[in-house]
Amino acid sequence: MPTANIVPSQSLPWVPLRAGMWMRPLCFLDEGYSLQLRVGEGTGTGPHRHTGEVNALMLSGRRRIFNTGEVLGPGDFVHEPPGNEDDWGCEGEDDCVLMITLTGKVEYLDAAGNVDHFTDTNTAQAAYLDYCARENIRPVPELFRGSRRPPRA
Repeated sequence: MPTANIVPSQSLPWVPLRAGMWMRPLCFLDEGYSLQLRVGEGTGTGPHRHTGEVNALMLSGRRRIFNTGEVLGPGDFVHEPPGNEDDWGCEGEDDCVLMITLTGKVEYLDAAGNVDHFTDTNTAQAAYLDYCARENIRPVPELFRGSRRPPRA
């Protein structure tokens, strides 16, 4: 009988992604992943498109979706269907922290709307494992229970 996979999220590191943006991975799956995303005050994501579904719950802070002008705060939930394009940033005095589950790729777009680079479960796994190696931290095996690609030793 399968058992629940409990991850000690508060003890996991914040992995730097770029200036003002960090992730705390929660679960890697073959076709997607779950994470906490922390975005610093005044930091924006840049224009991007999702090839799969995204479910995001705001835990803290305020984020403005630049395409629509909407402002989301703690407790607000967003479902983004495949193909959704958006651009948002953290505003106010607190970092934005979101719990996100997504499938597919996040394609970051240049000024002409072309894909400049992308992230997905493979790039997120690589960022986490590279961070663990640099910091001499043992990867948490529970993060990989939903993936056929276990962490390297």
